[in-house]
This record gives sequence, structure tokens and C-alpha cells, in this order.
Amino acid sequence: MEFELSLFSQSAWEVLAEILEKRLAQAHALSEEDLRHCVVEALESLGMSPTGAIRLNFEHPAFRGKKIDIFLPSFCGQDAIACELKYDREIPSGRNQPTSMKAGSILNDVLRLAHFSTTTPVERFLIYLSDGEMLGYLRNPANGFSSLFEEEEGSCLAIKAAFFTRKAKSVLKMIKVPVVECAAFRVLDRSVGNDHRLLVIFVRSDIESK
Repeated sequence: MEFELSLFSQSAWEVLAEILEKRLAQAHALSEEDLRHCVVEALESLGMSPTGAIRLNFEHPAFRGKKIDIFLPSFCGQDAIACELKYDREIPSGRNQPTSMKAGSILNDVLRLAHFSTTTPVERFLIYLSDGEMLGYLRNPANGFSSLFEEEEGSCLAIKAAFFTRKAKSVLKMIKVPVVECAAFRVLDRSVGNDHRLLVIFVRSDIESK
């Protein structure tokens, strides 16, 4: 399956990996808010948009009252960028959410991104940071996500209605938006230290491609 990715976003996610590696060399773990600041720093570091252009908790155009974590409007021919952020890590208390529910939450974010559209072209990304707890589950073929989370970058997961027919109820419980045909491509997969791994997933809305 084909997709296009701008040089700007490719460069930004490489910078993000470097920033996270430096941060995790100083701290055992981060928060999702730390991840948000790192993404903003990576985008701003390239100097391709006006200062202050990045919008946090941006109103989702398809769902009233819902927000998307980061939005960078189109500028000088560069497509707009919409990002959802997710940080899965083991909770010190050990009372972690079941892995199947975490996987469902990832799917929900992918679908939220697929529903995101603007008056200009937009690149949609799920920025996923994990301390390793989830990767074994996601790469297990029995759970239905391995085509996206295999070792090679560029792997793809096609999401259609039939994709959900054999998923666990705990996965489906986390889907809060209408199912829409889309495709998710893993465009970056890097170890960033302290048993953390950064995955950047590009979401293509197949509604727009028809």
C-alpha cells in the first residue's frame, strides 16, 4: 500500500527520537505531558512555521467537544500536521490497564485521526512511546496487530469493518468513534533508551483517497 510523507515530518520525527533519548538519559520515565513538549520542540526546531503556530488540544473538526493533541496548520506549501500522542508504560503500583484495552485505545486514536480533515491537505500521526510492556502483545500475530508492529519500518495495517469482527470485547470497548476505512503505516521505530521505544504511525484516510 502506498503513502506519501513530507521531508518536514520525516525530519521532525528523527529529531523527536534524539530529544527523547536525551530526556530519558536523565529520567527513568516521562509523562504524556513531557512527550507533548518534546513533540512541540521537535516541530519547532526545524524553523518551518511561525513561532507559536503549533496548537495544543485543538478542536477536532468531526467531533464536537473533542480535542486532538497537537495541530500545526499548513504553512508555505507544507501540509498541516495533526498528532495524537500516547505513552504506555508500566505503572509502579502494578495496576496496569489490560493490554487488550490499551490496544483498543491505540485503535481509537488511529480512527480519530482518520476522521480528522481540514480545508488543506493534512498529515496525520500517532506518536506512540512505550516502555516495552505493550510491544510483545502488539507483535503477537494472534492479537491481530502484528502487521503494523513487526520489526520492519513501513509495515501497514489496513482497517476496515471486517478487521473488528474477531477482536476481543475488551478491545472493542475502547472504540469510541465510528469505524472508517483507513490505513496505518509505521514510519519510524527507534529505541530511545531506558527500555523505551518510539513509534511514529502515519494514518491515511481511505475516504479521501476514493
